[in-house]
Amino acid sequence: MLLFCAGALALSTSCNDDFTGMNTPSATMQTRAEEQRAESLIQQARAGDSEAYKALALCYRDGDGVKKSWCNMMFSYLIYCEKTGKDFKNIEEIVSEGDPYLYIIRTIDKPISRIAAKEKIAELAQVEPAEAKAIEAVKDLKKIEDVIYRPDIHKALRQAEAEGSETAAMLLAFYLISKERSEEEKAELIRIADKYPYLYQLFDREYIDDCMDDSNIDKLQEMVDNYYRADAHAMLTPAHAGKLCVMRKRLEEAGIIAPDEVETARLWSIMERKRD
Repeated sequence: MLLFCAGALALSTSCNDDFTGMNTPSATMQTRAEEQRAESLIQQARAGDSEAYKALALCYRDGDGVKKSWCNMMFSYLIYCEKTGKDFKNIEEIVSEGDPYLYIIRTIDKPISRIAAKEKIAELAQVEPAEAKAIEAVKDLKKIEDVIYRPDIHKALRQAEAEGSETAAMLLAFYLISKERSEEEKAELIRIADKYPYLYQLFDREYIDDCMDDSNIDKLQEMVDNYYRADAHAMLTPAHAGKLCVMRKRLEEAGIIAPDEVETARLWSIMERKRD
């Protein structure tokens, strides 16, 4: 089970390797340079540059120009793999053996009930107690949807997220994505997706076909807006870029938006998958 499931650059260890050998600038200047670098990578990725996604993953790994986030690192690397045909397991090339998140990453293809050997949780708790708390909370579940029957687990995940656990945030998001949502739950999902924009394109993935007729045009527009929220952070996957093209075409036919050949070409560049 997939729980959670960087252009032309030759970066292999850090997003800001270009600064190596230069005189150390002031902290403010360096921070601004890193932010500009990350923003440039985002725009390159949005233009379809495969390597930009890997460089962005490194930025998220190190907190260079963006907020450090192992989940956003993983999502950027996932898109890089989709674009290049590489195996996602190769993420270990950018995550060192001693990184506590490597344990979590290595579990993403396993059922929840198999991811949390007691000794592994204890080991993780020594370096990332909030992440260990999140995994401990779900270790007995067979699937994340079962959280609906366990308010105690939902409460534990909320507490772990409040303590800094990205794992808890992902588990809460995927639980909310799997169900019909109240207005309060919709707000909670948007709050999490604002931190991890990849999630925006997953909100209503099963409803795309149902939203293609005129009676659901407002829902279709909402879905397009959510896809663009992911796209703004270069988190739009090749597959979802294709779906966005289809949805845009339907909105064009309905007279909601004007045809845009430039935007269509950009989306096609994201859809393009290069193979070794």
